[in-house]
Amino acid sequence: MEFRAEVSPDIDERRSGRRECLQRATAGLDTVLEASRARGQTPPPLERLLDRIVAPLYFRVVFSVPNTDEAYARALVADLVGDPSRPPR
Repeated sequence: MEFRAEVSPDIDERRSGRRECLQRATAGLDTVLEASRARGQTPPPLERLLDRIVAPLYFRVVFSVPNTDEAYARALVADLVGDPSRPPR
């Protein structure tokens, strides 16, 4: 969907596709943030998760950057929440 959104000649279709992509990307994050709040935690804002976790992962996947794996994703999360036992990569 992301690629179709970018190449569509219709500007409204492009915008709609981007919105749909963002909604899919944030749907799971909203669930995680709500669960964190329910446990009494104060999670980072959604925008920060997008900037610090989702965006780097999307970039690395789109450009086929090696070592874009679960360990990398976990390191991004650990870096964001300040886990000193996991150094950022």
